[in-house]
Amino acid sequence: MHKQPLGLNRRGFIRLLAITVAVVLVFYAIGLYLNHMGLQTLHGNMEALSERECSYIASQINLEVGNLITQCQELAADKELLRYVIAYPRLSAYQRIASISGLSDKLLRMKRSCDLLENAKILLPQIDRVISTEKSIYDTMDRSEYATFRQLVDGKLLRIAEHGDNLYVLCNPVTRGEPMFLISVCISPERLERRMRLLASENALDMTLYTPEGTVFFSAGTKNGLLSAGKEGSSLLGVQEESTFSAEAEIPLLHLTLRCVGTIADELQPLMRHRMWVCLLTALALVLLVIYLTYFRRYILQPLDTIADSLRQAGETGHFHIDRSDAGFDDLYAQFNSMMENLESLKAQVYEERLRAQQAEIRQLQMQINPHFFYNTLFMVYRMAQQDGNEDIARLSLNLSRYYRYITTIPEHDVPLRDEVNHIRQYLEIQGMRFSPRVRVHMNELPEEIAQENIPPLILQPVVENAFVHGVKNKQSGGVVEVSFIMEQDRFGVTVYDNGGTMDAENVRRLDERMRAGELAEGSALYNLYRRMELLYGDHYELKLESFADGLSVTILFPRTGR
Repeated sequence: MHKQPLGLNRRGFIRLLAITVAVVLVFYAIGLYLNHMGLQTLHGNMEALSERECSYIASQINLEVGNLITQCQELAADKELLRYVIAYPRLSAYQRIASISGLSDKLLRMKRSCDLLENAKILLPQIDRVISTEKSIYDTMDRSEYATFRQLVDGKLLRIAEHGDNLYVLCNPVTRGEPMFLISVCISPERLERRMRLLASENALDMTLYTPEGTVFFSAGTKNGLLSAGKEGSSLLGVQEESTFSAEAEIPLLHLTLRCVGTIADELQPLMRHRMWVCLLTALALVLLVIYLTYFRRYILQPLDTIADSLRQAGETGHFHIDRSDAGFDDLYAQFNSMMENLESLKAQVYEERLRAQQAEIRQLQMQINPHFFYNTLFMVYRMAQQDGNEDIARLSLNLSRYYRYITTIPEHDVPLRDEVNHIRQYLEIQGMRFSPRVRVHMNELPEEIAQENIPPLILQPVVENAFVHGVKNKQSGGVVEVSFIMEQDRFGVTVYDNGGTMDAENVRRLDERMRAGELAEGSALYNLYRRMELLYGDHYELKLESFADGLSVTILFPRTGR
């Protein structure tokens, strides 16, 4: 009796076709998912970059305006100006010319020192004259302009006001009655725009300044129609072919808000091409695999079906033997390994993106502090302390000013060890005055051989700060914080020791293990230092914790660069 064949031809083809389509769709989904993750990462990075760019421009403009205000106040207190306006009737013609020349030079120096300044004037109502930085440095005063400025000052010593198309910094020496003089500094929109363009790293950004009431002071760019779309900080506006991002930042001294708008159309093109190629290659793969399976069905499955029928018939007699071999799947294994290598390459790209994101986060943390207000305040405290003869307060304010100036002006790249050590010395002097006489601070001399070696900025301060916070802070007397230096042939280092005496050797060992295992809180200074050194130096550094009978020392060893 003859039985029906096993039907491997049809059943095997349908099964292989379903498996093939499923595998292709899985890899297609993976490709789309990675592409989508790339888009999200790009969007997030561009939003964060626009926020930092806008904040940086606004802070720099605010700082320059603050410096300009300080110069106006210094000019208002200038002895030569006061002598000129008070003793004018008694001055000879030569003395008047000399005073006018000196005051004109000071106005010109002020203009050269600030790119925002369009024109500076000293209006002298008592003699109906004006000294300015214009071609005619000494001319008859415009009474209408003077009256306008008096109205804008409104009895205040200092006022920043908008008049016409410009902003004016007005300095009035008295709050009542007719002033002896009035200082006017003009800031034009053109100079503001030019300065902001110089500060911006991306020239394609469109920028607008507007008042708290929503009035536009000036607007520059091609995307100004989008500038009115919300003022909630930063947003990403998708418009089919291009994505637009925006950010805002305040300029407190000018009472203005800066809004920046840009597009990431160019950055999106590679990802869009990648998505298109994923779709095209998936469709091409499906077509080729269907052709291949058709060939497979005709030249492999059909013969196998015939062989299976022959095997069934031969099995009835029990005199047929066949050995199974997987040699025909070698090409499939090779294709699979190739696919896995592609996946590993994509994973490496994702890891590199995350590493770059961590480096951007470090730069953002270094740029977060913006103590321009402290600069002016500390400068005033320093001047007042010097005038009163209080050297301790003068020294403290000077150290604080240098301390904040360093942490806000450091570059993104490495700095010489000498600069970092000077910064730590200022920090130690501040803490020494705070904890004196309970704690004594000491720093050894920095060897000249390693003074020019480069290290990351602000890498030593967390260790020194920990010596006070977790070491000698609660000691009633006899506290010691000491900073010393290590110089070897291949590397150099810094050791910070304190006699807080709160940890024994076993606790120090456990702390070191927890730090290296990543079990410390991410906000802790020691863990942040460890992660930063790992990212920057890999295996080419050393961070050591050592316990002593009365304290703890932390040593950081850096590789030498031969500088």
